[in-house]
Amino acid sequence: MNQPLDIRIQKHYDCLTKSERRVASAVMLHQKDLVQFSLDDLAYIAGTSKATVARFFKNLGYHRYRDARYERGRAHNAAITPLDQLSVLEDADDVELTLATHMQLEISNLTQTVQEILPQDAELAVETLMMAPCIWVLGLRSQSGLAYFTHTTLASVLDNVRRLDGCGDIAYDTVSMREGDVLFAIGARRRTKQFKAVLEHAKNAGLRVILLSDLTATESLKYADIVLRCHCKAQYYPDSHTAFVSVINFLVAGIALKKGQALVTRHKRIEELHEKFGYFRKTTS
Repeated sequence: MNQPLDIRIQKHYDCLTKSERRVASAVMLHQKDLVQFSLDDLAYIAGTSKATVARFFKNLGYHRYRDARYERGRAHNAAITPLDQLSVLEDADDVELTLATHMQLEISNLTQTVQEILPQDAELAVETLMMAPCIWVLGLRSQSGLAYFTHTTLASVLDNVRRLDGCGDIAYDTVSMREGDVLFAIGARRRTKQFKAVLEHAKNAGLRVILLSDLTATESLKYADIVLRCHCKAQYYPDSHTAFVSVINFLVAGIALKKGQALVTRHKRIEELHEKFGYFRKTTS
């Protein structure tokens, strides 16, 4: 089974040079339009030489750039499925997994995520969340658990954090969005039409949009004010969300640090309410 361009990039990313990684970013950003770009066009967009672009595609296993363009032209409407990620199993004579290799891959995801996200973008995300009148957290399909985690952790440090429930009628939530609010959207492949529709609605309604995404985001980028890209490579299952969780934890920690004493006061009130409601122990009547 031939692996799609997206999967090839994720599989070979560790072996790419710094200039080749710029080509990889340009390809992921414009992959839907790749069929329209010449070798010169892509080199210009990536800020590299034509030789670097050609070498990049050869390293991915293509005979030449034209082959990759042809592949995208045939399959640009096809969604990447978890089955594509598992294609490696068909070529493996002796499949092996150890805790050490798994952890090393997770460390690699975290290390590359640090290199991908600009410090100023991370800081801007913290400031944007702190200043928001209301924060809306969106995560559908496999990201719904991440959305729940994000909602819970943000609500521990900020007021007025709401989660868009993809299990119900999401229109009942989006109708309450107001200009100046913030949408914190978590989207890895395969982003649904509903996910993109909520982003578009939020952007048109005057919300600030923070997109926490993997490397495959393309169309969703045009609705985002801040993009935090994470590496999510996994071995024998579709994706790892470790870097997503780590970035979320960083944002919450950044907010906590800036709030300082105000956050201490907030948590004192929370503990008082826990005791009043008997949340962790029985209370006497």
